[in-house]
Amino acid sequence: MRRLPLLLLLALPLIGCPPILRGGDDDDATVDDDDDDATADDDDTTPPGPTDDDDVGDDDDVPPPDDDDTPPEPLSGDVGYGYYFGECGGACRGDLVIEAGSDVALTVSDWNGDVYFGGVTALTGDGTGELLSTLLQLDSDTLQEVHGCPDCADGEYVTFPVEDSEWRSDYEYGDPPPELAALDAVMDAIVAELIACDFDFWLQAFPDCVPL
Repeated sequence: MRRLPLLLLLALPLIGCPPILRGGDDDDATVDDDDDDATADDDDTTPPGPTDDDDVGDDDDVPPPDDDDTPPEPLSGDVGYGYYFGECGGACRGDLVIEAGSDVALTVSDWNGDVYFGGVTALTGDGTGELLSTLLQLDSDTLQEVHGCPDCADGEYVTFPVEDSEWRSDYEYGDPPPELAALDAVMDAIVAELIACDFDFWLQAFPDCVPL
């Protein structure tokens, strides 16, 4: 029988040993402590993407408030309106007062003070907003205390706050000056809705309303 060389015999144990017993490189191990080659390590983990503020529920994604839903500002003072008929019997005059808190009171009476209609209610939110918008367009510097000759027959008047005082203008019935035409139309609409008890845009309904 042929004998193997001595050096080859001495090398056989090393040839048959597993790599880990031969002092194998950590880079060749399937799972080891080498962060470079490990399957689940810090270097090989896919980093999370940057957070996009536009894609998350932050202030940028919150819709702005709807102006239509914002409650209107209260009136800064009382607003008044009235009409009167000179040669008349019965319900000859009406006086409307809209208080700063938007409460509305209308009294229709004769010249002796007998009341034919009395109602107390409040403006709606839309009504308050429309009235405020109309008042903001007024320029009291262009107004006069008396326009035309309201005392000659029939007349109307409006009152509204100007700074720390109250302004009043009287004018002929159905013929307001151009500066007061918009406010006159608003007040006429409020009175008409109230005395008809037909509450729609301007006023909140109140129970037991009896049309005039």
